[in-house]
Amino acid sequence: MEKLDKLEILIGARYLREADEKSMKIKKPQVSDPAREKALSGFLDNCLDNKRIAKIIADHNAGKDTLLEIFNTLESQAACYWIKGSYVPAAALADPATLAFCLRAEKEGKFNMVVINQILGFFDGLTKKLVFPGDENDTLTRTR
Repeated sequence: MEKLDKLEILIGARYLREADEKSMKIKKPQVSDPAREKALSGFLDNCLDNKRIAKIIADHNAGKDTLLEIFNTLESQAACYWIKGSYVPAAALADPATLAFCLRAEKEGKFNMVVINQILGFFDGLTKKLVFPGDENDTLTRTR
């Protein structure tokens, strides 16, 4: 997990605010675009190597390209926040509950702001259960 945390910092470095640095007790690294892409690729590879995460990915017939697409969607739809020491677009892929939620949303073409706001709330602790849009009986609870 430590390796994922270090890669997560490199991936989300451009979005670290001074308050994040103080709360996380780190110094903001200067990361070039190629170094960020390398860190992101390594992060995704580590996710694929994790047995719990790999099973979820396989259950959704997904792969590294799908993870990258979800990551890019989260960043482009304004979810590029550090919340409680986690860079949300990366952490959402490393957390089994949010990963399954994102993969289902991606697969069903329902990856929208309702989904993204739930993910942000999930990491902030405001959302205790992820509820898939239109299916209030299908919830996922935090495991991280």
